[in-house]
Amino acid sequence: MNVKNTLSTIFFLLYFTGIVHAQKGVIRGVVRDAKTGETLIGANVVLESNPLIGSQTDLDGRFEITDLDLKTHTLLVSYISYQTKKVTDVEAKKSNLEDLTITLNLATKDIVAVVITATARKENINALLTIQKNSLTISDGIAQETLKKTGDRNTADALRRVSGISIQDNRFVVIRGLGDRYNYAMLNGMTLPSSEADRRSFSFDMIPSNLIDNIIINKAATPDMPAEFSGGIIRVNTKDIPDELVLNVAIGTGYNSLASLQPFNKQIESKTDWLGYDAGLRALSNNILPTNEYLKLNKKDRIAQSKLFADDWQYNQTEAPLNNSFQVSVGGSFKIKKMKWGHIAALTHNKNFRKYTINRNQFELDDVQLFKFSDQQSKQSILSGAMYNTSLQINAFHKITLRNMLNINSESSVLERGGEHFDNEQLFDATSQVYTSNRLASSQLSGDHYFEKSKIKVNWNASLNDIKRDVPNQRTLTYIINTNDAEDTIFTALVPLGSASPQFTGKFFSELTQLDQNIMLDVSRKFTYNKIILDTKVGGFYFNKDRNFTSRIFGPVFNMNSNGSFSYNIADLPSDKIFRPDNFKVGGLTYDEITLPQDQYQAQSITAGGYAMFDLLLFKKLKVISGVRYELFEQNLQTRMSVEDVVINKKFVSLLPSLNLTYLYNDKVNLRFAYSQTVSRPEFRELAPFGFYDFANATVIIGSESLVPGDIHNLDLRFERYQGDGQMLSFSLFYKYFNNPIEQVFFSLGAGSQTRSFNNADKALNYGAEVELRQRFSQHKERKILHNTSLSLNAAYIFSKVAFSTVAAATAVRPLQSQSPYLVNAMLDYTSANRSISTAVMFNLIGNRLIDVGNYSFPDIYEYKRPVLDLMFTKRIFKGCTIRLIASDVLAKDIIMFQDFDKNKLFSEVKDNVISRYNIGRTYTTTLAYNF
Repeated sequence: MNVKNTLSTIFFLLYFTGIVHAQKGVIRGVVRDAKTGETLIGANVVLESNPLIGSQTDLDGRFEITDLDLKTHTLLVSYISYQTKKVTDVEAKKSNLEDLTITLNLATKDIVAVVITATARKENINALLTIQKNSLTISDGIAQETLKKTGDRNTADALRRVSGISIQDNRFVVIRGLGDRYNYAMLNGMTLPSSEADRRSFSFDMIPSNLIDNIIINKAATPDMPAEFSGGIIRVNTKDIPDELVLNVAIGTGYNSLASLQPFNKQIESKTDWLGYDAGLRALSNNILPTNEYLKLNKKDRIAQSKLFADDWQYNQTEAPLNNSFQVSVGGSFKIKKMKWGHIAALTHNKNFRKYTINRNQFELDDVQLFKFSDQQSKQSILSGAMYNTSLQINAFHKITLRNMLNINSESSVLERGGEHFDNEQLFDATSQVYTSNRLASSQLSGDHYFEKSKIKVNWNASLNDIKRDVPNQRTLTYIINTNDAEDTIFTALVPLGSASPQFTGKFFSELTQLDQNIMLDVSRKFTYNKIILDTKVGGFYFNKDRNFTSRIFGPVFNMNSNGSFSYNIADLPSDKIFRPDNFKVGGLTYDEITLPQDQYQAQSITAGGYAMFDLLLFKKLKVISGVRYELFEQNLQTRMSVEDVVINKKFVSLLPSLNLTYLYNDKVNLRFAYSQTVSRPEFRELAPFGFYDFANATVIIGSESLVPGDIHNLDLRFERYQGDGQMLSFSLFYKYFNNPIEQVFFSLGAGSQTRSFNNADKALNYGAEVELRQRFSQHKERKILHNTSLSLNAAYIFSKVAFSTVAAATAVRPLQSQSPYLVNAMLDYTSANRSISTAVMFNLIGNRLIDVGNYSFPDIYEYKRPVLDLMFTKRIFKGCTIRLIASDVLAKDIIMFQDFDKNKLFSEVKDNVISRYNIGRTYTTTLAYNF
């Protein structure tokens, strides 16, 4: 059977199963403990009219009753030690099924045989509140329903809506003012690797929003959580297996006011660029000798090797098309005897074009300007994703799940730079072409088991994450005119005589590969005695990370002929002629390799350990989650400096206690307290002594092997009030104390030389307050618009202070890197009673935040506050078909980086120095979606 026939058979079976399943009505849902919010395994759900018809809840507390008449029914729900509940007005449907969530209360000696009665609608409202207010620790989140309202394209855009969160560089998460290194990313319960070579961060724009079921952000630790965070743990959960056949298709297009249908510089592409990776067009030729052999070549052989380099310095000048996107997902499940087998698959593809002008400046401490550049930046980004999840439920108490995800995220940019370098007394005309491709392949196999006799629940998870970051053939070409020479009137390529200068003219190739192996095992058991519930949980884990990084750096140089002369006029040729093979000759050009031994490294880290956690509910009022986590962390990095091998070997043991208290004041109000100790460890790139030149920002990035881990003490207080119908009000206070915090620092050595590296500060503080409000105006029944309108508002005020034992900072007191003093998110949305129309207005604002930490000779650099306003409108055209219109960044304010010259953390056009300023324009997107 060929592939086409196989796929046809699978879809036919899923479709046929869905049709057969839909001939009769179905009721499905989940049963939860009313106090803890936990799902109840083995609860009985039957029809009051016929107790022989029913179901038992599975590992996830889920039940499903099939072959019912298409009408309303009454359910009886019972479970050992709990009060029986009667649920009325439950509708059996054959399509568009909605989960019914039922909550049960523990029985007492006084109340044993009483049957509690509630309607299906009331049960669903109460269940939503139960899930929110009974989480183990302080957390926030965003559900698929909210993602539909906002229309966010990827996870980074969605996270911007969550309380206390801001996004840096459109993809990196900042939580409570703490940068990406203090946050932790997880996918379906397992660690996500860093997607960046130069920072400890996951690029959240890699995960399309249509693959997400929900995102939970834990802001306080429990023993079963990874300990390497302080801001928050971002838990991304992909879509679960649907119970009925689903097929969703969406296509979209977008217009950017500065790029779309405008002149656009575009790299010459390979045949697979549209998928997000290079097919080998930009790769270094296989005939180029390895570094150790290339460096030993004589002049003749090096010229021969130089002719093998591609003459690829040109790019196309075209017109940027409209942005476009495509998404499709299909899934379903069917039964095999007593087993249930389900599948869901999804594909997504997004292509976006951006074009903007960046004005760049740099200054010395005495306010003398070093350069003034104007960069014309053209960027094309591709986001492709594929997901396939399958789950086999052996019976109500045993389930095996396999999750697979592949994401490819690439960016192709062309930068044209013009301006004057005052310190060098030169006019610049330069270009840079950079292509970066990130690939993440993740596979997870997990099992959930419940042993009814012993009441023990076992969860295990094994995963492989394969990540690759490829930067093939980053090309930089600089032409100059010397302003101190009146006779110099022609732009000449900056090609040196001697050693190459690839930061001005040269080629850079790098490849990072990383394989993560993760194993986790959790065992839990619940004990109930009178009014006391004790849930014990122990577990072990093993995380192994292997990374290999390689790079090569080349630059053209002139070589002299036998009489000491050379053809300098070659440097006057344009970019499409200067590097032709016939110019590589004696007295002409040759490629010089300046790759250093430390420009590659191999690294490995192992985190292993275990934890014990106790979840105790006392007298139905006080919930105590406490325990301890033990982590053994070992990190190795091998590279080479000159002729000596460099081996960095670090080993640390951490014993990390945590305590979470929740006082259930009444059915609507929670009071929370949390304390935890967590850690911050240096990443591979932060240790590696490899230096990389970032042409766009004109800086060198280099690691520091002297870094040590830091430890963090976290305190949280929170008031929560759940007002029904999805409404809530919360107020939080937090305090964090850091020993040896790790930061990226920025300093200048004069003459325009700028470097980014990493450093341990002595101590730091971070504290602040958060408030969140979710309000529905359902009380205004006489005004239909208000009745179906809701407001979501969250704001945070944050203060931090860094301390040094030596005078190394630009200011005596300054905030942590990436920390903004305040942030505000707001959304006002309306959904019509029949759900045919939905509209939303979304607003985001962050205060001035520290981007680059300076020193005594170079002032700090801040990002200026910038309000963002988004609009969304959705209309159902006919059953299953909707159209969505989104206007993003309507205000289109400039993005400004400024040097706080007067050290007041405020921005003044007169007193402060603008380091960069640019505008990304407005984007208008239209998406048509159809659900079969």
